[in-house]
Amino acid sequence: MRGLACVVVVAHHAALGFLPAIKAPWADGGLLHTPLCFLLNGTAAVNFFFLLSGFVLTCGFHRAPSWPRLGVATLKRLPRLVPPAGLSILAGLAILLFWPDAHREAAALSGSAWLGNFANARMPAGTEPGLADALRQSDAVFLHRWDYYYNSNLWTMFYEFWGSMVAFALVAGSAILRRAPAAVVALHALALAACAIRMQELAPFVLGSALAWGIEARGLRLNWSGPAAAALAVAVPLTYAGHDWTLLTLGSLALMLLLLGREDLARRLSGRAGALLGALSFPLYLVHTLVILSVGSALFTALIAGGVGRVAAAVACMAATLAISLVASLPFMLLERRWVSLLNAFARRGTAWLNARLAGTTPPAP
Repeated sequence: MRGLACVVVVAHHAALGFLPAIKAPWADGGLLHTPLCFLLNGTAAVNFFFLLSGFVLTCGFHRAPSWPRLGVATLKRLPRLVPPAGLSILAGLAILLFWPDAHREAAALSGSAWLGNFANARMPAGTEPGLADALRQSDAVFLHRWDYYYNSNLWTMFYEFWGSMVAFALVAGSAILRRAPAAVVALHALALAACAIRMQELAPFVLGSALAWGIEARGLRLNWSGPAAAALAVAVPLTYAGHDWTLLTLGSLALMLLLLGREDLARRLSGRAGALLGALSFPLYLVHTLVILSVGSALFTALIAGGVGRVAAAVACMAATLAISLVASLPFMLLERRWVSLLNAFARRGTAWLNARLAGTTPPAP
């Protein structure tokens, strides 16, 4: 599902760049505010990413609380994300320095303000792109809002990191209150209310943790019958028809409940193709906007110059963007796999060391 959601994000950005009219409201001939909007609703896909992260990151801890493992996981979160994201930032810098006009030329033909502004990069006035600044942003993109102009798709990394911290804090609170389930429910409700008031983007992480707690700590089992499953399935495209964050969060919750309560659907998504798409999801997320700004833009300009119609050129470029991005994702996937494996090895050693210290025994040799 993470991989499929990422494909939706790719389609969303390719449409913004090459066929922006399709992103308009239905009254103006676009798909916005129609049940088909979910096919190109990248904001909805990101919302689902966040809820899924809150669920996946906390499942194991809600099942078997462990302070050493939780501490190590918290410390590991930022180092786990920085290298692949930082590499994509360097790639964005290279495009700005060595291929700066491709996206502008394509934007002049497609009429996309998003594409013309380097995918809404929000680069501060007077900024000179450079290696030192790109290396700085490789960390800052996780810690500060709006600091993502080398690869604007990384606007989500701020929320991904801090949402992870919120999820881990909820795990800690749930472990302390484990003998008082009502208090755990109240804790998640308070966190959800705080997010609604201060930073609604973090609300899906809270719901993900709440779901994980219900399933792993309280033994909640979901098994939807035909009508219930159909109701959830209908709710998803209806709530994903626009960009209202509250409705999108409800849609993500409905989708997650559907996935958790239908084993037949889970099996269909759990084969080799699903596993590969899942492994490619984060790398694909990192690279596809850069592909649109470079190769995709150049291809769009060449097709229009060759007499191809705008719609046909846009469709061709959307398909090419996905194909090229999948290929470009492979080095990132290998880097991520190697890096995560190395981090996990350190995490296991750190957890074993902390467990030994807490038990008063001799820590294992490094």
